[in-house]
Amino acid sequence: MVSDETRKIWNEKYRDIEEAVSIGKIELNEWEDAFIDSISIDLACEKDISMRQSICLNKIWERAI
Repeated sequence: MVSDETRKIWNEKYRDIEEAVSIGKIELNEWEDAFIDSISIDLACEKDISMRQSICLNKIWERAI
């Protein structure tokens, strides 16, 4: 089971990525854009993401910070 702290971190990373995209700090490729859209739905529904999805989220987030 995933902790509330982990869910909070996922949401913060998602928001960081969205902000970086909106100000032009990073540009997402087609796959990354679809992935982030998918993750946003899961997070909004309070669903857990998989370990693999978390790793991909982290890789994109590292470019955004």
